[in-house]
Amino acid sequence: MAEEGELPWARPYAIALGALYAGQVLVGALNVWYTFPDPLTVAHTAIAGCIWGVLSAGAALGFYVPYRSAAGVRALPRAEAPA
Repeated sequence: MAEEGELPWARPYAIALGALYAGQVLVGALNVWYTFPDPLTVAHTAIAGCIWGVLSAGAALGFYVPYRSAAGVRALPRAEAPA
């Protein structure tokens, strides 16, 4: 479990994802209510693309390891390639 402040990007990420999801649900409902007009259909697809992008960015950020100063940090063992 991450400690407070360890993932500074997580809170804005979650807020953006929640807002996009709420917008997607709203536009999807309006799409059905107004019998699929073109602007709403395009907006629904565009929001889906944004959700995909935010989820991809979150997956990439999950692998990010911030740089730490050399003092007090052990070097990782070096992997050697087989001959």
